Amino acid sequence: MSCLAVSPNSVFSVKVPEQDRAKVLALHFPKAHFRFENFTHHIAERICAKYVFDQWDFFELGNGGFYMAPSSGENFLIDLPFGRNYSGVVSKDAFGIICSMYTFCFLADEDPRLALHHMWLSSFYQSHPEWEKIWWAVE
Repeated sequence: MSCLAVSPNSVFSVKVPEQDRAKVLALHFPKAHFRFENFTHHIAERICAKYVFDQWDFFELGNGGFYMAPSSGENFLIDLPFGRNYSGVVSKDAFGIICSMYTFCFLADEDPRLALHHMWLSSFYQSHPEWEKIWWAVE
């Protein structure tokens, strides 16, 4: 379970240890934890032609949020068929944030907590080194 002391103004992330992955996913998304992970992989396949399914790391945010990002790979060429139709190369962390943001958006009707996670991740990515690319991709 989460070891973080949650603070609404904190914008740091902590990688979830392998042994806590299932617990943390269920904690953040009690109504949609399996759907969240599967849909995030689906988004990855839609926005990156060369994406190959692989293990992803989970991250908890100091403000209470969560996201996941690929464990392997360096950069991803993305081409979004929705939103602003953004195209560009992003790191695996930025790729994970973008995929997670779209998953929160698309599944928010299934679990209202996903809308909160969208807000928390939005606050987090604003301090990310690739914040501008992420912004163009998701806002």
